[in-house]
Amino acid sequence: MASDKKIRIGINGFGRIGRLVARVALQRNDVELVAVNDPFITTDYMTYMFKYDTVHGQWKHFDVKVKDSKTLLFGEKPVTVFGIRNPEEIPWGEVGADYVVESTGVFTDKDKAAAHLKGGAKKVVISAPSKDAPMFVVGVNEKEYKPELDIVSNASCTTNCLAPLAKVYFDLYPCDIFIYCCFHLYYKFAFFLMKLLNLNFVQVINDRFGIVEGLMTTVHAITGLSFGYITS
Repeated sequence: MASDKKIRIGINGFGRIGRLVARVALQRNDVELVAVNDPFITTDYMTYMFKYDTVHGQWKHFDVKVKDSKTLLFGEKPVTVFGIRNPEEIPWGEVGADYVVESTGVFTDKDKAAAHLKGGAKKVVISAPSKDAPMFVVGVNEKEYKPELDIVSNASCTTNCLAPLAKVYFDLYPCDIFIYCCFHLYYKFAFFLMKLLNLNFVQVINDRFGIVEGLMTTVHAITGLSFGYITS
């Protein structure tokens, strides 16, 4: 890639994953964040949640503030903000977003994610397991990516943690069955419960911290692992 050629990205869904993608993009010289879409939160809320992260800490690189209801300023860099529910209507092409990170957790199959292409995007990366989009995990099978693939999945957070370790094990000791335990926060469950009880005053605290508890349940990551690695 030429030194002056940047990957221009847009983010659909400014939740946990979307904000972390933005943090990484804003610290890279080869990536430019041009737009964010989220119809459910205000620019003030976006700014607060971006600046203060429980795990990664407070953002210290440059000031982040609201310019207006449709623009965030990251230092002197303006980033367009949309609040559109239908992905077909998001004008990615108008702001020059060639790549879209689909991080809502809703549009996870190819047909739904393809709506971003109608808005002008050239490629879509789904930040969740997909039932029909090719899934790639860096360090496991990213070399199988082909340029003609317009919609891909980066699998799940759990798959990205487990698959590299599983690859090392499988390469040394091939096996048919692989069993693992996953410890995961259930902050989304708590969020929906509090919304049901109209406890909106704790929304910001809950979104940042979650609830440090454990639940035994099944996770979608096993699908990401079986399709993303074992069959590759």
